[in-house]
Amino acid sequence: MAGRLPSDHDQVQSYRASLIRSGRIRRPCLQLPTEITLTEDEVIRLLLDEQQTHARISITAADEQVIRGAFKNSRVAQAPGEGENLLEGWCEKHDLQIGDAVEVDVLDAGFCYGLRSPGDRVVYSVPSRPNASLHSIARNLDQDTTE
Repeated sequence: MAGRLPSDHDQVQSYRASLIRSGRIRRPCLQLPTEITLTEDEVIRLLLDEQQTHARISITAADEQVIRGAFKNSRVAQAPGEGENLLEGWCEKHDLQIGDAVEVDVLDAGFCYGLRSPGDRVVYSVPSRPNASLHSIARNLDQDTTE
């Protein structure tokens, strides 16, 4: 699915999530609701207002799925400590802190999700999924350069 999609559209499933502190990290992390099932180290698209970001899924010791940051591209999302954490800036912009609730909108399950403050209506620009063969080639190139 690609195109513009409002958060209150019938196709969008919304779930309540929490901003938490995970481990020694002092910045807010997003604890995903149990209804959303992803795998560890999977990189998804996370839409923050009008901005498309990439976020890597982590699993905590308590077996909870968390997003520790959102970044400009998938390479930076896979390299903790590199690049600007756009999730942190989004939280500041919306005056959200650890312990606050947010809404996670499922825009394209397993690929693209939107994040918004509870009660807000957002119109997302949902990206198209990348071509599977091109994505595979890119992933192989990434692996070749890291070895």
